[in-house]
Amino acid sequence: MDFEIKGQVVKCPYCDSEFDPKKEINKVKGATERTATEYDTGTTKGKCFTCSQCGAQLVTFDDTAVTFCNYCDSQALIESEINMLNPKVVIPFKKTKDEAINLYKEKLNKSMFAPNEFKKDIILKKFRGIYMPYEIYDIETHENFEAKGERYSHRSGDYVIYDVYSITGKVDADYDGLSFDLSSSYSDDVSQAIPFNYKDGKEEFNHNYLIGNYADTSDVDNDIYNDDALKTVTDDIVSEISRTKELRPYSITGMKVSSHINDKRTGFFPVYFASFKNKKGDRIHYAVINGQTGKSAVDIPVDFKKYLVAVLLLAIPIFAVMQYFLTLTPNYVCIAAIIALVIAVILQSIDLKHINEKENRINDEGYNYKNTANADNKEEMIIEGNKKAKKAKKVKNKTKGYGLPLFLSGIPSLIILMFHPFQDEFYYIAASISLALILIIFRLIINKHNTFIARPLPQLNKRGGDKDE
Repeated sequence: MDFEIKGQVVKCPYCDSEFDPKKEINKVKGATERTATEYDTGTTKGKCFTCSQCGAQLVTFDDTAVTFCNYCDSQALIESEINMLNPKVVIPFKKTKDEAINLYKEKLNKSMFAPNEFKKDIILKKFRGIYMPYEIYDIETHENFEAKGERYSHRSGDYVIYDVYSITGKVDADYDGLSFDLSSSYSDDVSQAIPFNYKDGKEEFNHNYLIGNYADTSDVDNDIYNDDALKTVTDDIVSEISRTKELRPYSITGMKVSSHINDKRTGFFPVYFASFKNKKGDRIHYAVINGQTGKSAVDIPVDFKKYLVAVLLLAIPIFAVMQYFLTLTPNYVCIAAIIALVIAVILQSIDLKHINEKENRINDEGYNYKNTANADNKEEMIIEGNKKAKKAKKVKNKTKGYGLPLFLSGIPSLIILMFHPFQDEFYYIAASISLALILIIFRLIINKHNTFIARPLPQLNKRGGDKDE
């Protein structure tokens, strides 16, 4: 049997018989039944493939076999049986694999500097349909709020007078379907980049929807994202209140709003997942497509040759505009080199910040929870995991940039601007040296960016192994 995405039915490939998975339950051989708890709809027996390199686990309920690990691209997989805890709901795949591949191609086509090798068939064949485990929250707020509001009144001499008001109001807000992934291997920056529409297409879980696809196992506690869910809702409520017509003239501070979790449950959400190693084979690129909405997230490096061609082509109209509006004196050429240096420093600083957050998975609560040591129970693990995440956010960027070389590249132009020699040749030579050095250093920056746009190979300690094995 196969789950046919277009018709949303389970279909026999031999006789073309079809049945609606909502109405009929095709029980897996050997499935067990037991009384469901508050967040549990029973267990189902399936086939589990465990990666011996990174410890990731994929589950299937038919005779399909995994040929490689989605998280580390390894082919060393161990097959076993598993009694998997069933989720309560499932969002079935709405996009076919061919549609997902086309969406991936569209993503690359929109990326001007994407390398051509990312479009090769060997990568396209790696896409696999996987149901990712999520914790789904229903959060509500039905209470009064308090805040302070400031509004400009008038000016008196050297003083600017503001009126300060005490603002109160009533909040009635319901948030249904706020979700966070429950797999430590599945990075939060990836899962949050392809949000799902929970209200559109969710179904009560039965494993018929999973036939022909795989499911990742949940390996973090379903309470780990409680604080994140409440903070997300509270921040959104504060933002919405601040934008209301009545409060728009005020500068709002100190708003206090309390929310609480009304209900939560586990679910399976559909993702097309592909991974492929970089040229050195020491890091991994991820490509994920939302199997419901088609949203995509891909680790795309920069092809320096394409980048260089784009820069040279862009330089032509810029030069023409400057020549038209300005007289390009030797002095302006050196100033242009300094401006290029400042832009390079800013771009590198922003890139290093993103590199540090991604490399250390600073904002990945599930990863921090799973890798928390010295905790004997669930509550301690959650507390220790949150402490680890907060501590990581305070750590300076471990990845070093090229700040000093960039500064040195600007010295020739700075010296010329300081001493103002009479010969124009000195200006042009200094600016040319600075711009050439900046371009060389930009090549190094792009190389570093390309290294860290890929992710470290998953380590065994993510699911209980030894990092050094």
